[in-house]
Amino acid sequence: MLVLPAYRELERLPRYLSSLTQALSGAPWRTDVVVVDDGSPAAEQEALLALVRPALHGNCRVAAPILLGRNRLKGDAILEGWRSGPARWLAFADSDGAASAAEVLRVLGGIPRGDAPPAAYFAVRRGNGPGGSRRTATRRLLGRVFSRLAGLVLGVRPIDFQCGFKVIPGSVLPRIADGIQGRGLCFDLALFVALRREGVAVREVAIQWNEMPGGTISPWRNGPGMIAGLLSIAVRGLGRGSRP
Repeated sequence: MLVLPAYRELERLPRYLSSLTQALSGAPWRTDVVVVDDGSPAAEQEALLALVRPALHGNCRVAAPILLGRNRLKGDAILEGWRSGPARWLAFADSDGAASAAEVLRVLGGIPRGDAPPAAYFAVRRGNGPGGSRRTATRRLLGRVFSRLAGLVLGVRPIDFQCGFKVIPGSVLPRIADGIQGRGLCFDLALFVALRREGVAVREVAIQWNEMPGGTISPWRNGPGMIAGLLSIAVRGLGRGSRP
């Protein structure tokens, strides 16, 4: 299952969804794609219902959108989608399309089907330049600072925690969902901590990531809240105990 959390994404989401269904339709596995609207205004949710209709495209099934009545932040939207049905693998991708459909297909296709125990897969952005990711110098610098700070606070090797494409084994969701501390912009980090606490290995997968215009997240406006969220996750995680 691939969940696309969305908030006021009428412009970018339909294009991304179309490219995903086209890419995944020919995959040798079945993928359910679920759009979860995180409390957009009523008019936008009505428009979304008209744009995203249940359909089967080869091996890719687009489900009816899940519409949340209020803005509950990214993490809650993802968990709502993941809980909507059973799946061997649960993934989410930011609905702006920064992780292209081709990269999503490549990562999903590269997951070993015989992993025992299964691991989680966190996409990380390749360096800027040809064949790598494209993002502004400011976003790149702030992302690096946050990753290093998170690694220092949590006592782990820094990784690109905030890259918006991740895959976890469906079997671990019941064990971690209620214990995820942080449902907003720090959900990715909270997910990492919850997986680590349960002893689930997290493997990095490098992807090409392209910063998309039209986003509502500002490093300067949202940065302080992310730092506060990081510290809260660290305190709660240490209080409950975590595995190395």
